[in-house]
Amino acid sequence: MHSKHLSHLPYLSGLSKSQDLLDLPHSLHLPRSLPLPPKIFAIVAPTASGKSTLAINLASKLKMRIFSFDSLSIYKHISIASAKPSKEDLAKIKHYGIDELEPRKHCSAGVFMRIFTRALEDIAAKSTSQTNNGTNETNGLILVGGSGFYLHSIMQGLSPQDFTLSDEIYQKISTLENPYAFLKSIDEISAKSIHPSDTYRLQKLLCIYFASSMPPSEYFSTHKKTPLLPNIPIYTIDTPKDELNERISKRTNSMIESGLVREAKWLLDTYGSEIQPFKAIGLKECLQAFKNNTDLTDKQNLQNLAQNITTHTRQLAKRQRTFNRSKFPSAICLPYHKLEDKILQDFS
Repeated sequence: MHSKHLSHLPYLSGLSKSQDLLDLPHSLHLPRSLPLPPKIFAIVAPTASGKSTLAINLASKLKMRIFSFDSLSIYKHISIASAKPSKEDLAKIKHYGIDELEPRKHCSAGVFMRIFTRALEDIAAKSTSQTNNGTNETNGLILVGGSGFYLHSIMQGLSPQDFTLSDEIYQKISTLENPYAFLKSIDEISAKSIHPSDTYRLQKLLCIYFASSMPPSEYFSTHKKTPLLPNIPIYTIDTPKDELNERISKRTNSMIESGLVREAKWLLDTYGSEIQPFKAIGLKECLQAFKNNTDLTDKQNLQNLAQNITTHTRQLAKRQRTFNRSKFPSAICLPYHKLEDKILQDFS
């Protein structure tokens, strides 16, 4: 393989030829139909709203498990920046979607789909075991996360396919002088859907083209998504803007006091700066400070870091609220304690 071509596709250079190229939303066969547990619902609410605590309280009272669709908590070795539940809570309540990936791995809707499928399989197996043993312990599932993107992907389903990086496809992609220009020449619609520097999705689309001999946009138009999850009850926490902003500020300060900078530096030293987690708020600001040689032992610099993280997190919360309202207009929205009472009433 010619090294000059790797500059176009940096992610490709880390793959073996037998490895699945794309752990992505469209890169899997849809799982066989699995029975849903008798109790299943979702809590989707902005970051720092208290949704994880609410889910843990409900899971404990209702004897349910938790499926987390958080793009940072899914990674191992990232506990502070992700604000993961405590080790005690993780030991008390079975969680899926937390500590699943090494930081070098890429997180996508396809990854969460696989984990969700595993959760359903586990619960179905446990239900069968309980029936055989004559017990009736409930094992429902609470889906919880901040951005509804992954929840929406699971509900809508993914296009069926199973493309792997064969030697032939590996060579075809690696020898392209300008991969984005090539994609644009064969599928302008797909090219317009991604940024030219988004090498991850660029590789996905090229793999689809070479494996199927179809422009990706045509492939997806003829291979429709198969919904995996029906319209389950969805709940969201109604938190006043000022209160949420204050919660975000306090949580940011708590993260820094707990060692956020130290965690970010360890990730940088261990995995480098190109891993996906460094795109997340909290870690990306730390990374920028490292690149600027900012002295983070200086109190003022640390305060500036906290302010940057707080500002970006508030902006994220606003985007999450907008997305969730648009995708889940029928979600039941109540203040924290009223929402807890409502869910307990609905599922007890």
